[in-house]
Amino acid sequence: MARLRWRENGYAIGFPTGGPFGPGHTVARVNYDSALHRVLAAKVASASIRFFREGLQKRGGSGEDWEKEFPVEWDTMLSYLSPMVKHADFKGENEYRVVHQLQQNEFPNL
Repeated sequence: MARLRWRENGYAIGFPTGGPFGPGHTVARVNYDSALHRVLAAKVASASIRFFREGLQKRGGSGEDWEKEFPVEWDTMLSYLSPMVKHADFKGENEYRVVHQLQQNEFPNL
């Protein structure tokens, strides 16, 4: 059973160990280290360029379809990382997040 408790200026929801989450969910600790964020941003930028170029090569250099597909694929890959970084001013929250990538068949249930 979930538990709601007040902390500072917000609320925290606690779940029992093992939690109510099934497959396809990740529980991740949020990182508040600005220096690490800069390193990760540089790596993401390099990986994005490499990923785009590899996609072009797989298609024989024709970028028309890849220009449409790339943003969707890039967003899917990046959406796993983005919930795990937060500005250093919020370090006191010591936050964990449940990360779940919505699947196409789940949208009607929102």
